[in-house]
Amino acid sequence: MSTEPALERECVIAGGGPAGMVLGEEFLCLPLSRLETVDVVIDGTRLTVADFSTLPKPDTFLVFAPQWDFLDFLAAQGATLPGFDLRMSTEATDLIVEHGRIIGVRARGPEGDLEVRSPLTVAADGRGSVLRDCPGFIAIGDAAHAMSPMFGVGVNYAIQDAVALANAIHDDLARGDAPEEVLEAVQRRRERPARTMQRLQRLGHRGLSRIVTATGERALPRGLVTLLSILSPRFRPRVASFIGLGLLPEHSTIH
Repeated sequence: MSTEPALERECVIAGGGPAGMVLGEEFLCLPLSRLETVDVVIDGTRLTVADFSTLPKPDTFLVFAPQWDFLDFLAAQGATLPGFDLRMSTEATDLIVEHGRIIGVRARGPEGDLEVRSPLTVAADGRGSVLRDCPGFIAIGDAAHAMSPMFGVGVNYAIQDAVALANAIHDDLARGDAPEEVLEAVQRRRERPARTMQRLQRLGHRGLSRIVTATGERALPRGLVTLLSILSPRFRPRVASFIGLGLLPEHSTIH
């Protein structure tokens, strides 16, 4: 039972990771590391397998920032926007359903239980989401498709989910609506690249298990190392796009 009146919002997002809180140049002011290439060392030979300088400008490098700094940055930017309400230390516990439609979430926070009602409910609370198996709403990021660390694309795909959803639902939310067909279209759009990447990750894991023996010794034929060193310059741009932009890049259309 809620201990305070239900909150009314245009959109309620369960989860405060990269998928749930997705800015521009200000982000680059955070403490971060730039990665311009991806190199591997095989049998003493260094191979550059991805060169991000080949990507369209200005996206010519990857950045690594502590996730807490990234999320604090997004929270601070969000706090400047009217209607933004971030509840820290608050966990979604259940969905509110009326007449067969999900209209919000029940949650538990430091001051007790609460309800948040909204035309759109988004699950972005990670691979352990308590909401991910419930019908009638949309899940993004790890709540929708948990990714392996292989290729380091999990955060990128989570943010792309959020961008695709925002692009699709922005105008409807402004009218207080969240049409089911729009949410289904977003799911179809993001499902293909997510499933394809998961299949590629599984292939990558199997490939690594064949290359490295149980003792950690290299099991790659020497001739293959030479062949890879010859071919790697040709594939660097494609690998950079695969890792840096993903299989279906998303760009915000909201101004």
